[in-house]
Amino acid sequence: QIGFRKEVSSNGVKKMNIEKLNLERLERLEKFNEAEVGLDAQPLTEQKPLVQSLAQLLRILGGLMLFVSAGVYLFQGWSGFSGVEKSLKFLIFSVILSAVGFLLGLKVKEDKGARTLLGTSASFLPVHFAQLGAIIYASFTGKAESFSRALSFLEFAPVQTQSSLILVSIMVMGVMLGVVYLAMSVMARSKAIIMTGTYFASSLLLIIPIRDASIVGVIGFVAFCALAFIDNKYFTKDSALCTFEGYIARSFPFISLAVLLGRNYLLYPTTSLFEAVLCLFLAIALATLPHRFLDNVENLFKELGRWVQALAIFPLFAFSVEIANSTSAVIPFEPQVSGTMFALGCFLLARISLGTGNNYRTLGVLSLVFLGIVGMLESSFIFIPLLFSLLASTFAIVYGYEKVSFLSFLAGIIGIATTLIVQIDLAILLQSVNGWMVFGGFGLLVVIFSSLIEKGDGKLLTIYRRIKSRFFQQTPLFADFEGA
Repeated sequence: QIGFRKEVSSNGVKKMNIEKLNLERLERLEKFNEAEVGLDAQPLTEQKPLVQSLAQLLRILGGLMLFVSAGVYLFQGWSGFSGVEKSLKFLIFSVILSAVGFLLGLKVKEDKGARTLLGTSASFLPVHFAQLGAIIYASFTGKAESFSRALSFLEFAPVQTQSSLILVSIMVMGVMLGVVYLAMSVMARSKAIIMTGTYFASSLLLIIPIRDASIVGVIGFVAFCALAFIDNKYFTKDSALCTFEGYIARSFPFISLAVLLGRNYLLYPTTSLFEAVLCLFLAIALATLPHRFLDNVENLFKELGRWVQALAIFPLFAFSVEIANSTSAVIPFEPQVSGTMFALGCFLLARISLGTGNNYRTLGVLSLVFLGIVGMLESSFIFIPLLFSLLASTFAIVYGYEKVSFLSFLAGIIGIATTLIVQIDLAILLQSVNGWMVFGGFGLLVVIFSSLIEKGDGKLLTIYRRIKSRFFQQTPLFADFEGA
């Protein structure tokens, strides 16, 4: 026992000596720092955030310089170069950026700078495919396009031989596929393959030799729906893609889609359908972007986000008008079509917007009833405008009663009463009884439907609840925001 106590005491003395030695070393290190840098020298723990902030600032500036350099490179005079030479020279620029980023991460072991260069090179994919699409389109038409002087850099001459066109296409696609996959491996990580495929597929739309605005608008709308579905299913729940760099990577496929639509808008004649698609995209952007950037900010900025969302109704209304104009030759009921599209758009924005979306839905119901009445008064037809007004008003009554929305319920009552008064007036003044069959048949259906609701053993109620949970409720992603 005595020997054990002596050993323990000796170990304790050794530990005390080691601690004392460490303290003396720290004191000498602090004196050395004061002698070298001065009394204002900051400890290393305080200098580290400063160094990180400075490095991040320099990375942002460097990336901005690279984008400016690429822009100058594209806008500079290209006299004396063919379309293929233009495309290949810019392809070399992207490959150099990607190679430097890869070596920076492999040799220097600095991942942030490497991701900056790799992401920058991957962001040029829409430019490469737009150039390739211009060459393919010129080759299909057999002549070079002519634009204004400011857009002369977009003029590409056709390739003389088909084999050369195929070879250039394979070269550009193959090289950029490797560049994009390398960038997504560090930006999207586990979702690199899906992100690369999505980005590549959306960019491939740029090489389709079609410039008809209506067709491009339909392609753009279908592509947007597909991209939104893929993003919501695969990317929204991935932690690596919910960071700042992740949001940048997720935006790449949508940037390709924006280039597709912007090219047609700037360089080629547009149509009402194409402009309707642009207005719808603008409305969706105004309704969804505020919650992306104003999630964890002060209440003042959240209120600003709600005002930004309110502006979405203007492009949405323009969308409904353009749709009605584009379909007027086939469906000669413009107020009804416009009201229907505006109401559907309001319900769509209510689902994806910041807040509960009740104001969007109420506005959609009110516009549906109002335009239904206006269409009934303006139209020279009887059956379809009258039926539409009755359906819209009945829907407003059911929706207002179920959602406890007084305005919607009142609008439905006013719509039904107005429709009845107008038809009775026509019957008295013009001896027109064409609407009696519509009223009789619709009233019969309403009575039958009410009986089915009351005695349907809950089947209709179950179907209604499924539809409500599917379309009329907020998405779980935004459900925690307070209503606006």
